[in-house]
Amino acid sequence: MTYESALEAPGRVNVSGFLASRTFWLLAAVVLLAAAVQIHWGVNTDTSWNITLAEKALDGARPYVDFIEINPPLSFLIYLPPILVARLSGTAPEFVIDLFCFVGAALSLWLSGIVLARGGAVTPAAGSRLAAIAFAVLLLLPMRAFSEREHIALMASLPCLAALAVWASRERVEPILSLLAGLGAGLAIAIKPHFALFFLPNLTYLAWRTGWRSLVPRIELWAALAAVALYWTAVALWCPAFFERAVPIARDIYVPFHKPLSTLPHDPTIHAWIALGALLAFAARKRWAEPLVAVPALASAGAMAAYLIQSKLWAYQAYPALALLVLALLRLILENPATPHGARIAPGRLAVAVLSALMIFFAGVRLSLGGHDSDRLERAVAQIAPHPKILTIAPGIGDGHPLTRRVQGVWVGSVMSLWITEMSDAALRRNPTPEDARKFEAYRRLDRQTLVADIVDKKPDAILIVGDDWLAWAHNNADVAAALAEYHLREAVDDVMIYARNDAER
Repeated sequence: MTYESALEAPGRVNVSGFLASRTFWLLAAVVLLAAAVQIHWGVNTDTSWNITLAEKALDGARPYVDFIEINPPLSFLIYLPPILVARLSGTAPEFVIDLFCFVGAALSLWLSGIVLARGGAVTPAAGSRLAAIAFAVLLLLPMRAFSEREHIALMASLPCLAALAVWASRERVEPILSLLAGLGAGLAIAIKPHFALFFLPNLTYLAWRTGWRSLVPRIELWAALAAVALYWTAVALWCPAFFERAVPIARDIYVPFHKPLSTLPHDPTIHAWIALGALLAFAARKRWAEPLVAVPALASAGAMAAYLIQSKLWAYQAYPALALLVLALLRLILENPATPHGARIAPGRLAVAVLSALMIFFAGVRLSLGGHDSDRLERAVAQIAPHPKILTIAPGIGDGHPLTRRVQGVWVGSVMSLWITEMSDAALRRNPTPEDARKFEAYRRLDRQTLVADIVDKKPDAILIVGDDWLAWAHNNADVAAALAEYHLREAVDDVMIYARNDAER
């Protein structure tokens, strides 16, 4: 029994029939498994840091003045609503953020399903199966990328991509649905500007299918543009420090820092995307131009372009590209399960195999985001003081997050880590011009001065120094060494040296 067979009449749902359907039990299994995964792992490094920033902003800290972050404000402000709910309900922000993502996935697929069904883009049976497995793509496939900005942006983007598929079929999308879909696309682009690449390739496809003039009156496009314009106007008025402080650092330090082109052929994320693309090309054959195949596939190509443009090769950034390709492939699997030789393949088995392979791959995201996932390190830090104030002398975000939140500590650093020093050092090793060298030296000095001020003024209870190189760096810079004079080595856990303030011990 499918969801559609549980409908007694238009507008009425046979609840008991739906609860007995295979679709319901598949959805329930996906939700329970995804909940177990998130309970086991908790939020990842980036989400933990953005929760910290959102809490600081909520408590009165001035973004880009009292703390340094290079991403636009919405990167952390999107977590404000669940944090407010968490404070009002007395629950942990991490739990409420995960809950919001579960609800967001359901709303995204519900709205996308309405757009596709009313536009006649899917048959009822195929739509039911596709929705159930798409739920797994949104809740299980992300693995450690769950609740990342890429994850949230994909959920916000799906209704607009569904509307694009309906347009390409020359069918109509109701104005209210077009408006909601466009606002979702605008939200995604506001989170990170390069998420516009989810949609740009499809505009060419739509122009080919329906003509360029058909794009002009589209409510989705105007709603997305209006949302983005209003957002950046608000940033300019409310948070000019973003342009004054964050943009120069991002332009000079973060954006130029990327993996060498020679490493791209060795990236397993790109391998997975190419393999999926080849499988899709083989399965599609003469059906590649169908809207529900072409739209997610082109969106995936745009998402992969964003991944390559960034060239950081952080696997979580490729989640949208892989997820969209899986959705295109599943459309073909569930609608046309016959092989070229006429044999029948059980659609569910093939879909599960594809998803299982990708979920195993994305389990590797944990390694790229997890930092020091050590219970012993957390216990050692937690024993220093109740709700310890924490800082790190380390290049990576994962060295302090989510550890700080797991020990119910307070992050007192103005930055996530010494990443500015790390990337400036890498830039200086590339033999820059004298002018650029002076610029990078200035950034290194700013980073070091910020660290010293945080130690002296905020008096962290624990400072985690990661690795012998950073220990030597701390002692070789007189101002850092002087700030550490009030601290002693309490314990070493693997390569992490825990320095405690002399008067901070229990």
